[in-house]
Amino acid sequence: MADYEFDKGSSSSSPASIGGTVTDATQGSVLFAGAAGVLSQNNAGFNWDDTNNQLTITAQSATDIPTIIKGAASQTANLQEWRDSASVVKASVGSGGVVTANQFIGTNGGVEIVRVYSGYFMGVGAGTFYFRSGSAYQFTDSGGIDIFRMDKPGIAGQTGLQLWDADNATLERVTVGAADSGGSGYKVLRIPN
Repeated sequence: MADYEFDKGSSSSSPASIGGTVTDATQGSVLFAGAAGVLSQNNAGFNWDDTNNQLTITAQSATDIPTIIKGAASQTANLQEWRDSASVVKASVGSGGVVTANQFIGTNGGVEIVRVYSGYFMGVGAGTFYFRSGSAYQFTDSGGIDIFRMDKPGIAGQTGLQLWDADNATLERVTVGAADSGGSGYKVLRIPN
């Protein structure tokens, strides 16, 4: 890299000034102090697209962690937030004053609508939501009652599907009728009375 000499008394532009030129920097470079304080760039891993206002951080190998954000030891605010142009939070890591490992919160108009937490997907708020619990895939209403569940029962004559039966107010497993019970080449799917 070329050496530069700076004159503090000069009003002329220098490479260390806004508008100055670092002749061997690449467009999009985010300059940083490398080993031994040497001015460095790494466009493959760290690049700023000024036209699209986009920062790209790229892992160089499958074992790299491209971004690490560290909170305080007693962090209570969200660790990270994504906001729209009106500063409305659209998603966050950590919510409600609590930051939990492996947690992602998505919001819409301030209402939590999706949560990713240790392999679970949940919606919180009005309406139904979906999440995974163990080997079952479930739709649950806002009161926490399962209205649909899919798993692998491994039992002959049964399906993996369970549906909410409003008449009996229970979740009932769908079973399979005898061959041709639904007409030639078809089986009836049924739930108990």
